[in-house]
Amino acid sequence: MFGLKKKPASVQEGNKDTNTINIAGIPIHTMQDDLEKIKNPNAIITPAKKQTTPSSKQNTSPFFTPAIENSQTFSQPESNSTSAKMINTKSNQSSSRINKSFNATNRTDTPSHEDAISNAKNYANAKFDKRFMILSALSIALLVLLAIAGLRFFKNKTATVDETPTTPIEQEPTQPIQTPAEDPAPIPKPALSFSETNPNYLRLEDGIAVSDKIKATLGQVSQEGYTLPVEFIITDSQNKPISFKNFSDLLAIKLSQSTFNSLGDNFSLFIYNDATGPKIGLTIESKNDIDLGKSLTQEEPLLADEINPLFLNNTYNKAKLFNSSEYGGVKIRYQNIISPEMLSVDYSIFKNKLLIGTTKLTMRAIIDKLNNTALNKPSETLPATMKETTGNQK
Repeated sequence: MFGLKKKPASVQEGNKDTNTINIAGIPIHTMQDDLEKIKNPNAIITPAKKQTTPSSKQNTSPFFTPAIENSQTFSQPESNSTSAKMINTKSNQSSSRINKSFNATNRTDTPSHEDAISNAKNYANAKFDKRFMILSALSIALLVLLAIAGLRFFKNKTATVDETPTTPIEQEPTQPIQTPAEDPAPIPKPALSFSETNPNYLRLEDGIAVSDKIKATLGQVSQEGYTLPVEFIITDSQNKPISFKNFSDLLAIKLSQSTFNSLGDNFSLFIYNDATGPKIGLTIESKNDIDLGKSLTQEEPLLADEINPLFLNNTYNKAKLFNSSEYGGVKIRYQNIISPEMLSVDYSIFKNKLLIGTTKLTMRAIIDKLNNTALNKPSETLPATMKETTGNQK
């Protein structure tokens, strides 16, 4: 397409016929040639030749020589032109057939709008299924790894526990379980021979001294463990109550006549288990409390000797004088012969009765019984109502 440079005149003149360029004879390769080659690979295709005319840019190019351009004659043999026309005609026919076939193919293969949407959905579903399968595989692999890691951790921990030295625990020697011995069956108390609430009858028998009968009864009361004063009514062998005057004669109790005159026939003998042993007390009916009181006051210096049989042959010292005290609202006159617990003379006039006790607690127990007051054992605390007005009965 470019012009030839101008050669020297000598060369140009000598080689005028041989240096002429036939531009029209240059073959041109077109797309039709390629299509024909595809349709018929074995055919020999001669490229078509095209005569070109220099453009205005080529004319102004420094590489183009107008003198030579003008002097050159672009001529093409007739035979070559005819052959090229035939080839071009055949190529055009083949190209037309190929284009028709290609257009038909494109019309047939071109998908419709619905097919395009369906294909897009199928592609998206296939892509989603692929992603889901990948995620599922990754999840399963992660679970397997976690399971393996947990198993290894458990094995290591178990091995660590097994390797840890354990200190043996010293077990205390087990002592044989001792079955508590069953409490022995309580020994039944012997049936009480006497009542603590109601009077009992003490019958005197012929040929047995009254003192011996009283001593035997004292032992029985002590053995059976009575806690309250036990009251007895003395009877003869016929179970008839005897008078205090007859009882005094039998036991050798010696009181002044004035005192006997102030006393009645009815009386009771009390046996009380004191802390130091069984003791004796008396309650005698009073006919006149004032006269009885005056008579006993005059008789106090001799009173211990007069009631000596009630002491059960205990030795005593009567050098001490009488003193006064009060218990439960009852005025008491007392003389400690040995001691208030061992032996004493206590008397009081209460509820038209003369009360005589041979210890301090015996006297108070009789007062409580007459007042229907619950009694404590002699070794226990005395009621708070006890009050001594003059002297101390120790």
